[in-house]
Amino acid sequence: MRNNKVACIIPAAGWGSVCPVRSEPKVLADLGGEIMLSRIIRTVHQANFADSVIVVTGNGGYGEQVRAVLHQENYPRLTIVTQPERRGAADAVARALPHLNGESHVMVTFGDMPLWRAATMQRLVEAHLKSRCVAISMLTIKLLPGHRTERYGRIVRDEEGR
Repeated sequence: MRNNKVACIIPAAGWGSVCPVRSEPKVLADLGGEIMLSRIIRTVHQANFADSVIVVTGNGGYGEQVRAVLHQENYPRLTIVTQPERRGAADAVARALPHLNGESHVMVTFGDMPLWRAATMQRLVEAHLKSRCVAISMLTIKLLPGHRTERYGRIVRDEEGR
């Protein structure tokens, strides 16, 4: 039975290969005195749509660092899941699905996307629930010509933007 419960899954297992070589995971980078991943989790909580939040970390050194920070922060309704092998964002989401607590809807945002506003998250989730979609609602951006996209997931659209 479908319900309006929503979970937020945050893949945070990547190596941050787009960033320069670092001694800590990209998701633990400091952004004006706040850790990037902490900012995302805080924003999800401020948006007040998620019945649960699941962060997927890698295994090994970077994953251990991320898990240590998350345990220190003591966030409510937070589950930490380990992705044993780096097999991409879809695999990270698949690892999180067994940890849902009865939610019928899932919002996925990434551990390296700290510029979300709570109001934007709320509007996206509200639009999804209102549409009665049983599949996918997606927020995308249109990049300016010349931006390289090969390191990112892409949505290919036709001339009419569909």
